[in-house]
Amino acid sequence: DPAPGPDQTARARLDLERVVQAMQALPPRQRDILFSVRVDGATREELAARYGISVRMVARELQVAHEYCVRQMRR
Repeated sequence: DPAPGPDQTARARLDLERVVQAMQALPPRQRDILFSVRVDGATREELAARYGISVRMVARELQVAHEYCVRQMRR
């Protein structure tokens, strides 16, 4: 497996910066839900209990956060 070249490395850093900026722009609960599911592997049930909201609301917050980040990455 060859190491990534300078162009790939620069592109990856830019993408990472854009993801971080998009996540920072999210409301705190949406940011935590997105991070907890995608990085920590938390379940919707765990997050519903943590926030005192329904599993359906967790799913909605996750969807909104994900769609926002995708839109920001396509800009």
